[in-house]
Amino acid sequence: AAFAVGHLRGAAWLRRLGAGFERFCLRRFDIVATISHAMAERLVGKGVAVERVRVIRNWVDLEHIRPLPRSRAYRAELDLPEDAFVALYSGNIGLKQGLDVVVEAARRLDGRDDIVLAIAGEGPAKAKLMAQAAGLRGVRFLPFQPYERLPEFLALADLHLLPQQEAAGDLVLPSKLGAMLASGRPILATTLAGAELARFLDKVALLAPPGDSEALAEAIRRCADGATTHAPAAQLCLAGQLAAPKIMSQWEGLLF
Repeated sequence: AAFAVGHLRGAAWLRRLGAGFERFCLRRFDIVATISHAMAERLVGKGVAVERVRVIRNWVDLEHIRPLPRSRAYRAELDLPEDAFVALYSGNIGLKQGLDVVVEAARRLDGRDDIVLAIAGEGPAKAKLMAQAAGLRGVRFLPFQPYERLPEFLALADLHLLPQQEAAGDLVLPSKLGAMLASGRPILATTLAGAELARFLDKVALLAPPGDSEALAEAIRRCADGATTHAPAAQLCLAGQLAAPKIMSQWEGLLF
């Protein structure tokens, strides 16, 4: 993943060294657990026997993260207009997320004063992203919010954004997805049609091609104009598959 999204660059020997060390480690465990079936297939390709691979999803605390009404006071605290349509990204700001496509989508939406794209979090790509967004009225950068306020914070959004670089599409299944689902707010993810994320979110989220700022902007525009459907019941049902007790019981079954 580090090589695929550009975190690591260098000579072929560096990649071979990393891959060799990875194989050395992976083959010395009784069980190797991962969070997606695509990642499990890659483990088998790296030499892990299929009977030693398990898929256990990231979990979400549904007692903490749940649908809540929007807080006008919280929006005001974060300088988010009460009457604006807010599309929110909350999480790490790194290369893997491909957040430059969100900024470019905001550029295409710059004439829409009723749409705000909020990017909340920290990470190595934040300074570059802020420079890229300079002068765009519809972009807000926010700090990470305290975990105890996360349910209220997620409820501020009219739409959750889940961007991903195409190169990382089947290398990861974002951990933030569980909280997005549990919030009950609509989700717009960038992913290829056949990727595991697309299959996982089938019928509960809007999808756009990765790296396509025009498609992303158009999807946000349609959501803001009320031209899309939202199935909160199906979304919350999917969140239930990631509930902490269910996932923890899988770990207990694996370990004991």
